[in-house]
Amino acid sequence: MNDYVVGQILFLTSKNTLKIIPIQIVEEVIRTTINGREKTYMVQFPDKANTIRDIKRITGEMFDTEDSVRNFMIDNATVAIDKMLKHALLVRDKTFENIVESVHSIKVLPSDDLETLDDIPLVEDVQQNAENDMVSVDLGDGTVAKMNLSQLQKVGLN
Repeated sequence: MNDYVVGQILFLTSKNTLKIIPIQIVEEVIRTTINGREKTYMVQFPDKANTIRDIKRITGEMFDTEDSVRNFMIDNATVAIDKMLKHALLVRDKTFENIVESVHSIKVLPSDDLETLDDIPLVEDVQQNAENDMVSVDLGDGTVAKMNLSQLQKVGLN
């Protein structure tokens, strides 16, 4: 068992919940028996009743620093995420035949290359399908005009 100091705060994690519970060492108990000396600690919980328990009867992981409990929880989260992802990949491979891997990174152009962006053709289709010879034209500032395609052909704009 670790040695603690009366007044010291520990952080308790439970396997059943994702909570971190601060507990305080409120008493150091040394028992002398026929079998020898035994040291234990009494801890107080932050509940309304200020429950006090022997540290040996507490289940869960205890940590004496914020960093140690943070690292423990991050490691556990990483393991859980890796297991879920592995399961998802197995389901993907069993379920789907044609798998196209997604792009894992986005290429960022250096600032010197930003001037050349005007040379890249725009592939985006911004015009809705013409139905009943009507088209929508964005005039800017949120203004959208509906125009008859046959009227545009007469004016020579199409």
